[in-house]
Amino acid sequence: MSAQPLDLLGIVFDYIKQYAQVPGAMAAYTDDQIIRGQQNAAILPELTEFCVYTYLRGIRHGTTLEALPDETDTALLEEKVEHLVQVDLYSAEPYTPQENTRERAQALEMISRSGVGARFFESQGAGLSLLFAEDIGLRPGWDDTKNYTACFTTILHIEQNFNVKLTELSFTGLNVRSVPAHDSAGRVNPPGWLQTENVDTDHK
Repeated sequence: MSAQPLDLLGIVFDYIKQYAQVPGAMAAYTDDQIIRGQQNAAILPELTEFCVYTYLRGIRHGTTLEALPDETDTALLEEKVEHLVQVDLYSAEPYTPQENTRERAQALEMISRSGVGARFFESQGAGLSLLFAEDIGLRPGWDDTKNYTACFTTILHIEQNFNVKLTELSFTGLNVRSVPAHDSAGRVNPPGWLQTENVDTDHK
């Protein structure tokens, strides 16, 4: 495992900032308009257009792959994980027409189904790959002023080759010898049983 954990949501932040827009039709989100969800200390901005992105869950595909390099005390484990990150794009009229926010969401969904989106995540390393984004949907609501608020939602599906390197005790040699077996009367009954010894630990 790398010394530092993967900042997946930091990468998603950069992705939203770069691609949740229609160039020429609207400005990119500012940093203050992109908010990480599920944070007790997070405060929604005093703006009529902003975005909240939230990690939902990880789905493992297949089973764990295990590699044991020869003559080492290292085990390499790997699995494929599909991360689901929900992106909610909010707008409140009359300051921000919901058509603007819908097109932001549509652009993000479209790019997330293209080579552009895939290359963005692959360039981050850590075995990341953007699979696709779900179709956008509308979740209307109200803000603190009781004004109607539009919320356009999509979910990003991001694949990662997650791996861990572990150190565990192992051995490089084995002694095997046959030991006669005795019954309760003291008689020897072939073929007996096998005794094994770890060469590394028993014969240093």
